Amino acid sequence: MVNVLVLDNIKEETVKDILKDGFNLDFKGKLKEDELISVVGNYDAILLRSGTKITKPVLEKAKRLKIIGRAGVGVDNIDVEEATRNGIIVMNVPTGNTISACEHTFALILSLLRKIPQADKSMREGRWDRKSFIGQELYGKTIGIIGLGRIGREVAKRAIGFGMKVIGYDPFVSKEYLEKIGVEIVELKKLLENADIITLHVSLTEDTRHLINKETLSLMKKDAVIINVSRGPVVSEKDLFKFLKEGRIKGAALDVYEKEPPEELPFKELENVILTPHLGASTIEAQERVSSEVAKQLRDYFMSNKITNAVNFPVKEISPEIEQFMLLSEKMGRTFVQFEGDLDNIELIYSRGLLEDNRSILTSCFFKGALSKVLDVRVSIVNSMIFTKERNVKWRESIVESEEYKNLLTVKGKNVSISGTTFHNEMRFVEINGYPVSIIPDGIILLFSNKDVPGVIGKVGTLLGEKNINIARMEVGRKIKGGDAITCVKVDSSPDETILSEISKLPFVGWIKKIEL
Repeated sequence: MVNVLVLDNIKEETVKDILKDGFNLDFKGKLKEDELISVVGNYDAILLRSGTKITKPVLEKAKRLKIIGRAGVGVDNIDVEEATRNGIIVMNVPTGNTISACEHTFALILSLLRKIPQADKSMREGRWDRKSFIGQELYGKTIGIIGLGRIGREVAKRAIGFGMKVIGYDPFVSKEYLEKIGVEIVELKKLLENADIITLHVSLTEDTRHLINKETLSLMKKDAVIINVSRGPVVSEKDLFKFLKEGRIKGAALDVYEKEPPEELPFKELENVILTPHLGASTIEAQERVSSEVAKQLRDYFMSNKITNAVNFPVKEISPEIEQFMLLSEKMGRTFVQFEGDLDNIELIYSRGLLEDNRSILTSCFFKGALSKVLDVRVSIVNSMIFTKERNVKWRESIVESEEYKNLLTVKGKNVSISGTTFHNEMRFVEINGYPVSIIPDGIILLFSNKDVPGVIGKVGTLLGEKNINIARMEVGRKIKGGDAITCVKVDSSPDETILSEISKLPFVGWIKKIEL
């Protein structure tokens, strides 16, 4: 059974419906750090929203944890760097909140420009005051969108529907595509100087932290307003408050804050500010969607080793064909280190096409397999390259044309060369040290070099039989009749060093290696 800790009021019925078989679900709501530390060691996976924080002290106690699933986009509440170091995959649901966040953006824009909260308050106080709440139209205004990912693009489409001019800034998106849908791409300075409404839709990075500060605010028009439904620390609240209070910009609407919940909120004294408590994703539809998607991603990972939307992994989605090569690459890593004895001067050779395009993930898998045999810490595909760098392992990648196989992965060291591929969803080692073989890499395998002479199989088989070790399969790879060969013997139980020594002393045997996969 996979033990799953479900936090932060994720939709219980949805998760239960998806994670029915093979999963033990424990719903805890929101937990403080000390509460989480006391229980996290019991779980293989965590599902959560933004309420609970997954910190370094928590992760240090999470010895079983393999995956953290964030039901939403942002992972600010998760120490992703520490999770990566501990080999824990962090997944999110990047599309689940898109429509809700987009619509909340327009709810705030319209509320701000039409003074809806103030008018509502006035009515509740018994007044009929129409003159104080004269607003502005969106039609004909210029909206500046900072960040044109999924949410930013949806905001752009709706702004065009309102008859607005749309300008945008994002150095990481296709200019051609955005111009096709009616967005003029400009530099940040020009956007700030020309927009009537500025809306933020960026991730929190070192480059975007306090992107909105006294310098950028000073570029804005005096009658401009700013909306933040992205990440709180993107805006310097101290600088924004000063500009709003002094009337140097017209207004703001905030859904996110530098610290959540905020300990102090000076904005509440300002009439030209609308505040909501991080409601961008708080719709029935969005919560249902992200709960469903993150539960499916978790199920797929544990049931079929499928990785989707991992934020600390080289690729977002993996094809079934590459899944097979990932496992093959890991097995090659395990075999390599047991054969070679160390990790140094390694060459990973990928055939052009599928393997070339996915070599970063396959290299991670190779070193996961290799390092897991020599380190006493948990090694996974998300942290294997960290350990490789720390240990100054020297390795390189090469790309070649493969004539005999459509997809071929080869690893070379000082003393060993292994090539592998897949046939009809079955992994095979097809060459070892230049000798053609057909080895299914699983279980316990004895590999030895020998002369291709009569009696090899019989004498080795007899020796193993005398020690009550059963042979499951045997394979001989040779280049010419009567020359040198490599023999692979798959056994049902592990022979000790004494047995290996006896085999190595046979007159036709050279070296021998025991490989445990």
